Amino acid sequence: MNIAHDGNGGHIIAEQDTCTSYGLDPIWQLLAFYLTLRGATSNARPLGCKEVDCSGQIRSYRGCLRYQISVTLVTHFRQSAIFLAVGDALILARGETIFSVREAQVGASPEIHYSDDPSSSRDRASAGYLETLA
Repeated sequence: MNIAHDGNGGHIIAEQDTCTSYGLDPIWQLLAFYLTLRGATSNARPLGCKEVDCSGQIRSYRGCLRYQISVTLVTHFRQSAIFLAVGDALILARGETIFSVREAQVGASPEIHYSDDPSSSRDRASAGYLETLA
């Protein structure tokens, strides 16, 4: 995995050896992880994306998948402790682009709680511990 920051943006390059993921989920998870590195201490949630171009399928025979994300914006609304990340992404298999995503968005907020996540609590978030992200 390679992660870099550049002002209000950056990039993420990650690879997955097995094809157990489903479409856009890894992109949103990587953006949520990026928000953690930028200081978010609360749960994150995918907010959507502007455009998806699917020119192939994620199949087990494709082998290693490569995720390339150009983080175009990271914003921290200090008064509400909300973080937002926006990025353009490619999913490649054997060097061939199979997904292209424009403006994938992830938000992290102390107001996001998952009832089935035992690690998610207001007490932990307010104490500054890192939460398990989306």
